[in-house]
Amino acid sequence: MRILFISDLHYTHETFHGIYQGLAWSWLLDIVYRTKPDLILSAGDWDKGISREEFEELLREVPVLSIYGNHENMEVLKQLRNPLLENKPVLVEDGEVVEVEGVRISGISGVLSKTGKPKRGVPRKTEEEYIEICKKLRPVNFLLIHEAPAIPEFEGIIKLNPHTKTVLECLKRVKADLILGGHIHETPYTIHLGEFKYLRVDSSQRHRAYGVIDTEERRVEVFIDKKKVKEFEY
Repeated sequence: MRILFISDLHYTHETFHGIYQGLAWSWLLDIVYRTKPDLILSAGDWDKGISREEFEELLREVPVLSIYGNHENMEVLKQLRNPLLENKPVLVEDGEVVEVEGVRISGISGVLSKTGKPKRGVPRKTEEEYIEICKKLRPVNFLLIHEAPAIPEFEGIIKLNPHTKTVLECLKRVKADLILGGHIHETPYTIHLGEFKYLRVDSSQRHRAYGVIDTEERRVEVFIDKKKVKEFEY
């Protein structure tokens, strides 16, 4: 199976990190047309510009499974279902395992905060809630997360606060072939091949990064727009 992995599309008709994001949806459709995936996986942050009409047009072409991040139109995301995937919801519940052509996919949505209270209509989690979900995760091929882990590749790029350390401890115990994440925008992508394998991409118009995964060859190609910049096996 061929999977297109994106995160942080940030589709709005405004600027994000100083860059206009109104072209994000047409850019995504172009990527889908060129890569011809069997499935799209997203680590969240579609943002408030998504509409049910545009998304359902995409879903008629290719199934999508996604978690939510911290910039979302939750009302739209919760309504979306996959007509090409037995009408399964687009939004993967925390810890739920969805199987597609023998490939097992799960996720943990959102970001962490001290109180766990929603912000801008998007739920958040406390560290305790995150750990409890992590303990219940079953072995999967792909795990989608949004919050960043405290891995060496992020040192000097982001603040490795207690939240990122909690995520790191979670990922150390997870049994997943590959963990797919987002949330960080300082660089186009991050690859960690230590005790667990992790790929993070920024698919916003700032970096236009994404991954193409071949599940038969267990190979990942990382692209920035139309240029392949990295390749690794998982």
